[in-house]
Amino acid sequence: ILQLLFLSGFIFFSSCTDLNLNPLSEGSSETWYSNESEVTMALNDLYREVFWPRDADDWSDDWTQRDQTTAITNGTLNGEHWTINTWWTNSYKSIARANTILLNLEKSKDKFPQAILDKFAGEARFVRAAQYAMLISHYGDVVYFTGILNLEESFTLSKTDQKTILKAIYEDYDFAASKLPVSYGASQNLHPTKGAALAMKARIALFFKDYAIARDAAKACMDLNAYDF
Repeated sequence: ILQLLFLSGFIFFSSCTDLNLNPLSEGSSETWYSNESEVTMALNDLYREVFWPRDADDWSDDWTQRDQTTAITNGTLNGEHWTINTWWTNSYKSIARANTILLNLEKSKDKFPQAILDKFAGEARFVRAAQYAMLISHYGDVVYFTGILNLEESFTLSKTDQKTILKAIYEDYDFAASKLPVSYGASQNLHPTKGAALAMKARIALFFKDYAIARDAAKACMDLNAYDF
């Protein structure tokens, strides 16, 4: 009996160890973003292929198939289609990660030179703008947020008018264009540039028929004299 009591007491007291620890074998948003390498790794994660889908050619009249049609061309697309769910989910994953980077950069201003801080923020805002642009051009009014949501908060959000989101997209692209370099050189071609921000702004502006905005953004991109057209 004494042995059982001793064993029970040992288990009881040893089980009081705090288990609310950050993962010791991988990065955590609680402790990450402490140096340039960690922020760069977080930014690189925003360029996963699944975060950048493209409209398929067989969704349009440019593609002819005699043996089958798609859910888009035959008018049967609905909210249960895998494309709808996958694009929606991955876009918001990317947006949440971009928001996390931006808010943590705000907390870490003293850790980085201002030029590096601006470039990091420019990249994250470029990605956020691109993701929201994809969402409003394909879904219309969508949920818009720029913070880090917990589960309870996520259930309280409703859709924001796409025109309101479009203004925020323009602001993010303008910020990115003002902070990103014209070129990184051959070693970092996958990172957004000043010209990419201007071109993407022009693209979404054309979609929503904001022709003056599209014109000015495209002209600013061409005036950089850094790209072939």
